[in-house]
Amino acid sequence: AFSDGMTESIAGVAITFATEVLEFSVQESGLAILILLFGSIIGGAMSQTFIRRLGSPITSAMSASTIMIITTTLAGLILRGPGQQITTYIIVFFWGLCMGWKRAGDEMM
Repeated sequence: AFSDGMTESIAGVAITFATEVLEFSVQESGLAILILLFGSIIGGAMSQTFIRRLGSPITSAMSASTIMIITTTLAGLILRGPGQQITTYIIVFFWGLCMGWKRAGDEMM
């Protein structure tokens, strides 16, 4: 339940952060959302491979949550102000990847 709240709240908090702190325009925020969705599609498609390699859906979900926590921590350490669009898009892609990966794994449990 904790990780579901984490994955569902990241998108809203990230958009607010990008708009207020990183001073993203509406177009840049929209692109970030598209990258998040694209990453989640790829993560969902790859989740089957992750589950097979890690041995179980539980281990896979824990790995996805761990990578999400690491990515969020790095975002907090790296993202400081305007002009970091590319870095933000990379971080957002990894958030999406982990969201799709974890969601698809959760459905298998």
